[in-house]
Amino acid sequence: MKKSLIIGWGRSGRTAGAFLKKLGREFVVFDDNSEVSDLPTLGTIYLSDINQIILSPGFDPRCTFIDEAKKRGIEVIGEMELGLKYVKNRCIGITGTNGKTTTTLLCAHFLNQSGIKAVCLGNIGTPLTEYLLDPGAEILVLEFSSYQIETLKSRSLDAVAILNISPNHLDRYDSFEHYRDTKLRLKEFLKEDGLYIEGKDCTEFVEGIHPENYGVAKRLASHMRAKSFSMDGFKRPEHRLSFVCEKEGVSFYNDSKSTNVESVIFAVESIEDPIILICGGVHKGFPYAPWKKAFQKRVKRVYAIGNSAKKIAKELESDFDIIFADSLEDAVKKAYLSAEKNDTILLSPGCSSFDHFKNYEHRGEEFIRIANNLGSLKL
Repeated sequence: MKKSLIIGWGRSGRTAGAFLKKLGREFVVFDDNSEVSDLPTLGTIYLSDINQIILSPGFDPRCTFIDEAKKRGIEVIGEMELGLKYVKNRCIGITGTNGKTTTTLLCAHFLNQSGIKAVCLGNIGTPLTEYLLDPGAEILVLEFSSYQIETLKSRSLDAVAILNISPNHLDRYDSFEHYRDTKLRLKEFLKEDGLYIEGKDCTEFVEGIHPENYGVAKRLASHMRAKSFSMDGFKRPEHRLSFVCEKEGVSFYNDSKSTNVESVIFAVESIEDPIILICGGVHKGFPYAPWKKAFQKRVKRVYAIGNSAKKIAKELESDFDIIFADSLEDAVKKAYLSAEKNDTILLSPGCSSFDHFKNYEHRGEEFIRIANNLGSLKL
């Protein structure tokens, strides 16, 4: 009997394996990065023994092995597609470059608040097949990365929302157009009578939430018969435009997850009060000039940190007051000392964190620690 081949033995691969086992299907596993020492190499796996390949999102499908498999008519899918083949729930699909996690969580929040049991799955963290091992929700709110969209095949989504798309993952895609077109493919998997919306056409302002996130989540939940759209009890995802504290009338927001130019614009547009921005880190190759228009009448001054600080200053100093800081702590203290009542100090780096931090979570945790320990510097 032919078997499935799971490529990638991380969380999604392992839950795909558990799900296949539940279905009574045999499978083999390949993962050249796994700590498991007894996994086979691709060279010892014969395609003649395989009738299905389940790819990890992190595995680039542009390789000779996958090309040969497709030529032989072997099905090549991802863990999400494997799950969608067996899902009987109504499903919402959400993708975009910035804000998709917040939109996914908010949509599920509105549904649950309205008495409709919903669960968030996919790129947000919990694999779809993991849920299918012990199902129980009425509606599945699925967050899709571009990698997960690459291997979709089933028209199984009752609603699809595509948020903003800006350059990202250009190490995986040939161009921005290639990346964008991959994202846009999600609407191809919408059922004939399904709802399709684009983020830019569906906005509604709520403090601390980008208008696109709130508007899209509300529209999707409404389509699924939700009636309550209160923010009460909503827990924003960590390090994504999350409120930290208020000191002497100055608010602190942590958006450490922001690692590209567009995500900073996204954050700035989400806050009504005057902003003192802390940005910078490891430069990712994108120009900062697009910030000029977005920051007008919103950003009072900019504190720049990291190895991108000089480039940020060079591109923005003709329009904004740019101040260099030696560290994140130095930037927070200087920003607080310069702030006035009703200002917002926003950490939205627009760059990677690896110059001074382990990851964006570490950077965000440090910002939270520094902000909470500031005391009364302004007295």
